[in-house]
Amino acid sequence: LKVATRLYECNGRGEPLWIAQRQTISIQCGGHSVASFSSGGLMGTAHSKANTSTVLAKADWDRVLELWNSNFPIEVHVPSIDALQKVIEVEHCKHYTIRNLALEIEAWMAVFDRYETRWFSILVAPEAQDKGVGKALIRHAQSVEPILEGWVVQSDKHTRADGLLYKSQLDFYYKLGFRLNPNRFSPDGKLDVVCVKWVAGR
Repeated sequence: LKVATRLYECNGRGEPLWIAQRQTISIQCGGHSVASFSSGGLMGTAHSKANTSTVLAKADWDRVLELWNSNFPIEVHVPSIDALQKVIEVEHCKHYTIRNLALEIEAWMAVFDRYETRWFSILVAPEAQDKGVGKALIRHAQSVEPILEGWVVQSDKHTRADGLLYKSQLDFYYKLGFRLNPNRFSPDGKLDVVCVKWVAGR
């Protein structure tokens, strides 16, 4: 007999921050239970809610660098942790993370000061994609931050390090309440990007 349950934790708006699924398996003989065990985790991979910190351990930075260079288009490849920290202006940064059962980062969102606003960048590991992890992380940040802005690739013409095309996530941000900011333009023109903006209460 297998019994599966889902556990939710909500933010201030009553929206779930993560989902945990646990299965209990009972083995019966002659009508009596002779053994049982259970397993579970965040949608099959992670086990904890979104966490916030202002610093990351060296192993976490290694993981973020790996995800950055494998998930984003090759035009924004960075050679080192130091280079990545300059990109996200780590001195004024908050890190929002969701981790798997091994405490390895499955999703990371950095929010930092730039252009007199709160800028963000987000990464989700391939094995955690399409499971609501990225949405949960952004919703968590929206419950804390008054404003969020960032660059989003708007076309599917850019290539990742593995040779596959990078898929635009613009519709994903629209569904989370972001809107285009027509007053900002890409500073270097390397990527076909637009600026999206979310403001609390709008």
